[in-house]
Amino acid sequence: MNTIQVGNNAYQIKYGMSGIQEVLNLVKGKALKDLGKVEDLPLDKVPQFILAGIKNGAKVVDATIDEAAVLKELTTALDEDFTLYTKAMEFFGKDIAPDHEVKTEGN
Repeated sequence: MNTIQVGNNAYQIKYGMSGIQEVLNLVKGKALKDLGKVEDLPLDKVPQFILAGIKNGAKVVDATIDEAAVLKELTTALDEDFTLYTKAMEFFGKDIAPDHEVKTEGN
């Protein structure tokens, strides 16, 4: 699992089923094909996008987080370092993409 540094805190970040559902809600999508809309995410939704991965990461490792505090921390941290978003997008892409292509014989 990936870790993202937000201010003085490091959080596990994973976009599993719960995280993907939250992302779909942010982009007003209903199906997996709508995940491509994440590139059109309004700027004010970026902290919630990252929080979706952090919440899912905490769930996977059976940790608890204070969502309101993390959201506030993300908003402040993004003012100082917007690359947090690009890191989260990278983790998002890795989590939703297959690790390898399936090779079939004769094709």
